[in-house]
Amino acid sequence: MRQFHSINAQVVPGLLLATSLFTTTAAAQDIIGGGFAITGSQPTPAAFASYDTLPSGDRIVFDGLSIDRYDSSGTIVQNLAILPGFVFNSFVEADPSSSFALVGESSNGDIFRVALDGSGYTTLANLQFNFDAVFEDANNVLISAATCGFGCGNDIVRVNTTTGSTTFVANVAGASGPVDMDDQGRLYYGTIDTVTPNNSKIISWNQTQLHSGPVLDESDAIVLVSGLGGAGALAIDPIFGNVFLAESIFGGTSRILEFDVSNGSLVDVIVESPDYLTSVELMLGRGIGHFHAYQPEDGVFMHYNGQDEIITIRPQRPTASISQSGAVATLSVQNAEPNGGMLVLFSNAGNFDPNYISVQLSFNFLFHSSVPIGQIQRTPLLIPIDATGSGSFQYFDPGNLQGTKVFQALITDSNGGFIGSTTAALN
Repeated sequence: MRQFHSINAQVVPGLLLATSLFTTTAAAQDIIGGGFAITGSQPTPAAFASYDTLPSGDRIVFDGLSIDRYDSSGTIVQNLAILPGFVFNSFVEADPSSSFALVGESSNGDIFRVALDGSGYTTLANLQFNFDAVFEDANNVLISAATCGFGCGNDIVRVNTTTGSTTFVANVAGASGPVDMDDQGRLYYGTIDTVTPNNSKIISWNQTQLHSGPVLDESDAIVLVSGLGGAGALAIDPIFGNVFLAESIFGGTSRILEFDVSNGSLVDVIVESPDYLTSVELMLGRGIGHFHAYQPEDGVFMHYNGQDEIITIRPQRPTASISQSGAVATLSVQNAEPNGGMLVLFSNAGNFDPNYISVQLSFNFLFHSSVPIGQIQRTPLLIPIDATGSGSFQYFDPGNLQGTKVFQALITDSNGGFIGSTTAALN
């Protein structure tokens, strides 16, 4: 397992300032996996509120009475609706076009369709003890709800977002669990076993099954992972497809885990926290990269909620730079895996592509190469990375190499397995 960094910090965008004055915040208590960093933190707009983050960064927030739109700084932008009386909020799920949101409450089981332009809301459907939702397509949403109460399992129900008509799709034993869907239409569900400890699972049904007609159950599903301590939230990486679960445990240590979508193996522990973790969201950034250790930080990033604090985590890609002293040039790498290694790659500067070329090769991550794969040369040996995550490679430059080469490095963990790549550096 990779190393973890304990965070004891005041968190501001793009910066971590070490201090002992903020240890009561969720971010200060959480342990973040190597190759990631907390880059932002803010209180939830309302205690115990449900919310959904739009691609713009705005959030639709439901506190049980008021449904409001906030901007990314946490400032209220617009009130969208006020209910006639307080209810227990369950979920908020915005449609893919960000034109409306479905808002669920578990006191009466109502599901509201709320226009995001502020023009009002309607009651779309009623599903008792609704818990979570994911859009199946532009016109349908799949909702996790214990519609028959306690002791008879949990249902997955398709709701038409225009008519409110319902179709029962699946029933699974246990309490209501979280749902998410990949871009192939496969539905993932986190089971919650309230009787047997460490018996929660991640299961899935494919798109054909979801439209087959008969109500599905767990025997129809593929079990991706079993033996989990809980299932508080699910999220699917929109680029790479790996599955992320908040293994949330009351009164214990909760974790956010990454699982390989192809075989269910544990890829990484992203967060360990004393808080019950909820609302895991994976958001598309403006750059390349999926949510994985040592990927580019401007790619996919994560929000999660702990102790009524919305925390943002981004991958942290190792950096490469070139310096020269006399006839000796040095490639320096920073922020790599401590006590790992690096394989130096190089090519002619004329092959350099500043936009990078993303390929998977045989790795369980995307390699973002600065040159076409066929133009890469490499040094024969791994070079060690020290305990601070730094390493260097020196070469002789008689004075005619400057501006002719581009360097990059593949980095490894302490066992020699490749886990990421650095930025490129022109000499």
